[in-house]
Amino acid sequence: MTMHKPKLIKYKKFFYFWGLSIIVLWLILVQFPANSKIDSQYHVLITRSSLPVLKSQGGQDVEAMYSRLENFAQEGDWRKADEQNWELIKQVGNRWGNLGSQIHPEEIAQISCSDLRRIDEVWKKHSNGNFGYSVQLKVWREQFNTTQLQGLMEGERNREVFQASLRLYAALGWLITPSSKRNYQNFIFDLQAPPGHLPCYSGNSVNHCYTACDSGRAPGFCGGVVVENSRFLECRL
Repeated sequence: MTMHKPKLIKYKKFFYFWGLSIIVLWLILVQFPANSKIDSQYHVLITRSSLPVLKSQGGQDVEAMYSRLENFAQEGDWRKADEQNWELIKQVGNRWGNLGSQIHPEEIAQISCSDLRRIDEVWKKHSNGNFGYSVQLKVWREQFNTTQLQGLMEGERNREVFQASLRLYAALGWLITPSSKRNYQNFIFDLQAPPGHLPCYSGNSVNHCYTACDSGRAPGFCGGVVVENSRFLECRL
């Protein structure tokens, strides 16, 4: 008995749909590399780079480090970009021999404005303006009023600076709760992060973003961000 034409068309559509679905599933599971992910905001495939972070050292090619930072940022591999950023900061600051996890104002002053602007532009360009030092400084200005410091004794001034730093951490997403700092393993390495969340890495994978600011002294280089009368303000980022 011959099958009705409408029924035949129905079966063809059924097998076509499921056949196409199987092919798409196979492409996702087999053809896309394991180090890929779908960006939740833009719904596009992002391939995580297999390239290593270039470490700062004597004779290291700075342009190669810039290229690597650009590569990581372009691919949306924000964790590697963050780690490469720290190595680059140490390299251009002639601090590659120091294994500490802080850069102080006198050390950051050795970094040229052109380098700071160039690094900042990489972050802003590939994050659509969500990441970068200039973004962090904008958040800092929103949280800190320098006129409040005028006429304060040193102890009062330091306390106000410390409280402003905590407000900064909260705004950047560096705190989980007001009394709980975000461990680096739990940082948000995608564009859903708050503005200025990155860069942050400074050589220590645990609570590293706070070391230079938690002592009650005027902040210097707090992991990713440089604040208050800093080189970044001088360079007009």
